[in-house]
Order: sequence, then structure tokens, then C-alpha cells
Amino acid sequence: MVNLRLKSIIHSRFGHPANPAQAPLDNVFLALAATVASNVQRIRESCPDIDGPIRGTIHVLSSTIVNMCFTVGDFDWHKFQAMIATRTSTAPKFLLSAYECAGWGYSLRHCTRNFPHSQYFMVTILDANVYDFEFWVYNANWEKSGFGCTTLLFEKTGSVSEELVVGSVRGDNALMEFALAVSRAARRNAESVVALPFFPQRVFETLSKSLASVKVLPNRHAEWGHCFGSDPWLAILKSWSDGERKSSFLACSLALNGYFCIVKVVMDAELAISVSKAPLTMDEGAIECKVSTGGLARSTESADRTEIAAIERWRGTLTSRPFGDRAVLAQMQSLPLIGEHDFAVAASFPGARAAPVFLSYAEHLKFLSLLVRELFAHIPELQIVIRMRLPIQGRLPLELLDEKVLLLDGLTGDVGCLSIQNNVLEIEDRFVRHPLEAGDNRIQLRLVAKVVSQHLGNLAPWLQYFWIREIERAP
Repeated sequence: MVNLRLKSIIHSRFGHPANPAQAPLDNVFLALAATVASNVQRIRESCPDIDGPIRGTIHVLSSTIVNMCFTVGDFDWHKFQAMIATRTSTAPKFLLSAYECAGWGYSLRHCTRNFPHSQYFMVTILDANVYDFEFWVYNANWEKSGFGCTTLLFEKTGSVSEELVVGSVRGDNALMEFALAVSRAARRNAESVVALPFFPQRVFETLSKSLASVKVLPNRHAEWGHCFGSDPWLAILKSWSDGERKSSFLACSLALNGYFCIVKVVMDAELAISVSKAPLTMDEGAIECKVSTGGLARSTESADRTEIAAIERWRGTLTSRPFGDRAVLAQMQSLPLIGEHDFAVAASFPGARAAPVFLSYAEHLKFLSLLVRELFAHIPELQIVIRMRLPIQGRLPLELLDEKVLLLDGLTGDVGCLSIQNNVLEIEDRFVRHPLEAGDNRIQLRLVAKVVSQHLGNLAPWLQYFWIREIERAP
């Protein structure tokens, strides 16, 4: 039985260039906030039931490219979230970009397992080339790109398990490993139509050959370009609007670093779909899209957080290179600068030029994987939430892809809003890995727990071994 029902697909398409007049980022993000709020409002109009449950709808924002502004300190995630919150009562709780195009799947995994009383989950996939970087317009990996804002509404009708597959390839042939994963899922769900990412035709044909026995939706790359995590949902939307109204689909996404997700959804008989064009810049005074703040703002937080028994906090700062002064392997650039415009934009990033760089990208991932392993050894039944600067440039180790770990760019409110089932540890990681990044080399660990069997202070010797000096410990 499939316990995940798709209620709405609302897509707002962005043109290119994103910011031809070089308007201030405030104007760009005001327009993005208006678009997100508009998508949410359309969903509320099509599905008034989401105002009904006592516990409200969980909304997550997933992006592959927008986070760059937050990483370099050019704009603030919380400011953007506040812009959305003034326009809708269901602003996103948090932002994911670590998982790239597969972020929507990782967010569904977290939400369906950690908010058992929520009936509805909303996921917005937002990809706008805010800086007009050439790499995001066209590159050899997927050729032409497409940009937009896709908001999805899912209804959970029971426990979600086999419907959702979240994983990561481990070898060098990501396309083949992804094809095998999709093929296995398709064999288990022979009645479902498969929606794949939009890739150049030769790549799409290679992928679809492994699915010769199942129905695959057409490749829309020529029309739309590669639209990152939105691809499979746009394929389903197009199929539905063309009258091919199948009862269930397998939506599949593959990220550049090899993360993938596959979900089986049954289609609501009254599925709401919409496609429109949206501006990417506008004057603040011209944006009039505030929507009513009805019951949707009701949260899962208040009722469940009464069970929380203790909060503990530990802060420290990185004072030296934790892995010594040996040479490290240079990383492949995930965002190469190409034209004169790209270099001019990068040169303007404020970053953290006064903070020393003690970690490479690879060393940063190694440290986090070791820390996660140590935390799981100290505190059982733990959910770990890591707020960090993204992108990370490199494939995430398995420890950071664990179902009990969630990597976030930003979080609204305190850590207690993220999980109600387990002890939750929030790690705020402000380590600097490049002079253009924002950060101050500090780290904060905050524990929200029902039962405290271990204390964060017990980790101090381990952290000090990696040159992290304690600056505060608070109950």
C-alpha cells in the first residue's frame, strides 16, 4: 500500500538572465519570497484541508544553487525566511542544499520519520541563478539549465517506508548506479510510470535503456533544460496536463555528487497543477502578495516540545589545523568561474577575510564524519542536525548521509522544532574553508533531550584533540 499522496504541483518559471539590471539582492530575494508565497497560496486555495489538522503542515525549502549567497555572507537565510513569513503563514522551517537535486527526497525522509502526527508535508524546490554564473546556465554535465520554483504538497495516509528510497552512489559511474536503483524500484512497482531527470537526449536514452520494461515519461530537456530537483515533478505535471492521468508515479532525481532519491506517489483525483512565469526582480513597493494567515501556521512544536526534559550547550573555537600541516589533495571546483562577469561577482563577495583557514573541504568532511561517529557512540537514540556552510565541494561520507543526520543551511527557531521522537543535537558549524566564505571558526553543540545519559562536556577532550578550545558551557 502506498501511503504518500501527491496533492499539488505548482511551478513558477524564471527566465534568464536572472538579474539583467544588476538590481540589489534585496530586490531579488523579495521577488523570490513573493514567488514562494504565491505558490503556497495556490496550494491553500486548491486544498483547504491543510488548514484543518491540529498540527500544521511542515514546509521545507530545497535548493541546489541559491545557497551560494548565504555561504559567502552576501545575503542572510533568516532574512529571506522572514521575507517569506511576512507573505504566508507557512514559511519554510529550514533550507537544504547539501543533497543538491536530491534534496526533496532527503527532506521527505526526515519529515515523514520525525513528524509522525503531521498529515501534510510541503516541499519547495527553488533554483534561481541569482548571480548569473555561466556554470549554472550551461555546462558539460547536463548542458542547458532551467530555473524556477516548484512547490509540492504531499499527504501522508500511513507509515512511509518502501515508498521512499534515498541513497548515494559509491562508485565512479553515478548514472549506471542510479539506473540500477531506479530499475529495482520500477520492478517492485510495475504499475507506476517513471519520471526521470531531464538530461541531454543521449544521456537520457542511456538511462532509459535500463528501464525498457516500464513506461518512462518523455524527456523534456529540449523544452525546459535541466531544472535540478524539479525535473521529475515537471514531467508528471506535463503528463497530467496532457490528459495522461496515471494513478501512480515513481519520481526520481540524481545529484551531481551521486545522491539520489526515488519516491512512489499516488495521485490525488483532484491534483492541483499550475505553471506560470515569475519575475526575479522587483521593487519592494511593487510586491503586494501578502496572504491570509489562517490555521496553517499551527505548528507541531508546542504540543510535542513539552516532552523535552533538558537542554545543554557547548561552544568552542578552532585554533589550529586539526589534521596537521601536511599537504592535502586539491578539490575539483564545483563552481568554476568562466567569464569576466563570474570573476567580478566572486571578487565582490564579503566572505570572512579576517578569519584564518584551518581546514580544507576534504578535511572538513573528515572532521564532521569523525564527530558524528563519536556522538553516536556517546549518546544513543540521537538525531543530529548540522548547520554548516554549503556547498561542501566533494561527496559526503556515509556517516553524514545516515538517516539520523540532517545537513542544513539554515534553521528557523530553535532545534526543538526539528524532531519530537529522539534526543536532538544541533551542531552549528562556522568553520572557514575558503577566504571568500563567511564564518569565524566557531562551533556550537546544543542538546535537546528527553533523557540525558551523557553530557556534552564529556566530549571536550575529544574536541580539544582537534584544536577546538572551549569558550562556553551552559546548562
